[in-house]
Amino acid sequence: MKKKIIPAASVQFKLSEVEDPALRERLEMQYMQLEVQKRTQVQAQRQSQRANAEAVKAMAEVMLSELDFVISAGEAFDLVQTEPNWMTRRTKDGAVVLECLLTQNDIQNIQRTQVGHVREQIAEANGGSDGDDTDLFNND
Repeated sequence: MKKKIIPAASVQFKLSEVEDPALRERLEMQYMQLEVQKRTQVQAQRQSQRANAEAVKAMAEVMLSELDFVISAGEAFDLVQTEPNWMTRRTKDGAVVLECLLTQNDIQNIQRTQVGHVREQIAEANGGSDGDDTDLFNND
């Protein structure tokens, strides 16, 4: 079963060209099994993709429900309207809680403290200079 090979052309063999009938029949059966396995694999992959899409959809529904809850809570608590980061949960005793672990003001205070610590470290590394002579913290 030799074929003439032409550069940049595909080489094709047909099972009908197999001279040994037993081998040809075995190859045909194996190919039929391959087709079944491909179909099974595609179906399983699609089911998996659908399940994943359903999970993403469920997560989006949770996010929308939580946003609706926080928006409504803003009608009762002014701070909920001005702070962007709220967690919702139920406590062990059953109370529903809205919690803002760090307000924007808290975050700014933490950043100021960090800058102060960095200046101290620069001063220690520079033998006493507080780093004000560098442009590291200048906003000008």
